[in-house]
Amino acid sequence: MDSVSGFYAAVAHGLDDLEGSLLCCGGFMSAQWVQQVVSLLRSLHSHLTRLAQTLHLPVGDKWLDEYMDETSKLWDVCHLLKSGASALDHFLHHSSLQLTMTFTDGGSSRQLMRAVTGCRREALGLEEENRLLSEAKALMSLEENQGRCWANSGYAGGFRGVLCAMRMVSSLLLTLLVWALLHSSGSSSPHAEVTGGDGSTAFAGALQRLQQRVGAEIEGRHGILLHEYRRVKGLTEEMWAQLEVRGGQNGNLGGGGFVERVEMLKVWFGMSRTGVEGIVCQLDDLFDEIVEGRKKLLEICSRNR
Repeated sequence: MDSVSGFYAAVAHGLDDLEGSLLCCGGFMSAQWVQQVVSLLRSLHSHLTRLAQTLHLPVGDKWLDEYMDETSKLWDVCHLLKSGASALDHFLHHSSLQLTMTFTDGGSSRQLMRAVTGCRREALGLEEENRLLSEAKALMSLEENQGRCWANSGYAGGFRGVLCAMRMVSSLLLTLLVWALLHSSGSSSPHAEVTGGDGSTAFAGALQRLQQRVGAEIEGRHGILLHEYRRVKGLTEEMWAQLEVRGGQNGNLGGGGFVERVEMLKVWFGMSRTGVEGIVCQLDDLFDEIVEGRKKLLEICSRNR
């Protein structure tokens, strides 16, 4: 299906799959779903590169500049996402280690309070660090590209129309990744308006459905939205509140369900790290594919000069 209509069909199918599985992978913005977002981004980028190779596009035309520009932006944004994911992984590793050491040493409730307080403090630092990443210049145009590219392009058919569609879809997918790993302000982006032939109508419907579905879920949610991280944060807050009720008593941890709570928290730390590591691996693969795709198209253009 390396044709213009085949590309639009692949986009529509991928977006519909994302929309359909939004709440079916363990919770809103679960690590499994976020990995699915990166996987779709990789798949569409590879499809775009194959399409450029099969269409015998004119050498020296504007399409190559646009392709290079878009893949360069994709590279920059994904590096910011990887930085945020790495910071998240560091937080999860260090906080889990603090809790484990407290129990290994036969810790008291006061020691647990110190460990939990440290986790809360590091979570605040992580969220501020990732919020600043989300304000980087490379991310500023993402939401604009979701709604304006098609309307301003003056074309819907051919490879440049495909590039425009890819720009819109990439912007939405990258925005979802920003919300999951870096920061969400609690409101969704404007909806895109797409009209045209070559199968773009189905792509437009799938794009708008995903935007509307995510928009309904994201309203009022702030900060890092990765489901597993939010579970870690919620359990940490619950434990801190329960320890506060004890008023700093330095008894053992046998009562109050603390041992069970800590074990549950350690499980979520582990699941969170596994999920984040999977996301980072997917991003690393995307970096390799971007480099390879750019190299292939430059070689083709060089041979055809």
